[in-house]
Amino acid sequence: GPGDPEAYVAERLSLARNPRPQRYVRAIPDGTVLDIQAAVTEDGFWVTAYADITELKTRESEIERQNALLATTMATMENGVTVFDTDLRLVAWNEQFLRLIDLPTEYGRVGQSYEDIVRHCAARGDYGPGDPEEHVARRVTRMRDPAAQRVTFERSGGIIMDIRRRTTAGGLLVSTYSDITEQQARAAEIERQRAQLAEQASLQASTLKSVRQGISVFDRDLRLVAWNDRFIELLQFPREFGVAGRPFADFIRYNAERGEYGPGEVDQQVAERVAL
Repeated sequence: GPGDPEAYVAERLSLARNPRPQRYVRAIPDGTVLDIQAAVTEDGFWVTAYADITELKTRESEIERQNALLATTMATMENGVTVFDTDLRLVAWNEQFLRLIDLPTEYGRVGQSYEDIVRHCAARGDYGPGDPEEHVARRVTRMRDPAAQRVTFERSGGIIMDIRRRTTAGGLLVSTYSDITEQQARAAEIERQRAQLAEQASLQASTLKSVRQGISVFDRDLRLVAWNDRFIELLQFPREFGVAGRPFADFIRYNAERGEYGPGEVDQQVAERVAL
């Protein structure tokens, strides 16, 4: 490598005069990485062994690169992520997991047991009433199930969590955690509005059916939105005219074609009456 050759020689001679066993790694100019081990025998001979560990170092560098990429990816995700090993001990996680589950920071450590995490959650009531240990036992059993899982539950504080879990080919348990509280609230509001509209439509239909007069309602685009059978009967329109979205102009044209507006051009009669 770069540097003063004389200083390099002096350093190596100093190492050679050291009687203690030595081991160091050295990269030579062609890129080969050597693992060098040296020791002095009882007879005073200096024995050095050289091993080519280039491939090993390349793999280690690739693993470090992939680990750094994984850590960056997990840190930037909105969802919480955990990876547990086959003993249900934590091997990887992100800060979002601790935040979403509202766990103390000390639970974010390698080797943390899944059982202790769910015990903490059970103790504060995340899983509802009942014996906390029974909650823990059920969740540990479910966690060991290799089938892909999706669990939704409401933890303390009204937070609704969506947890998705799968097992890798190597037996690792990968889980993602999402806060779907707002999403669930929006879905509930949409369902409430849908039910309200259905009730209003039913009431409207009952009201229209009960009155003796013929009634029709057209929207701003002059399309039929509400009517009763009496309207169709009194004005002697075809039954198929009673359909939502039917243009007002169709009714006028039908009347014009059967002579209700007297002699004249049908299109002109339609246009005049639609303009009113």
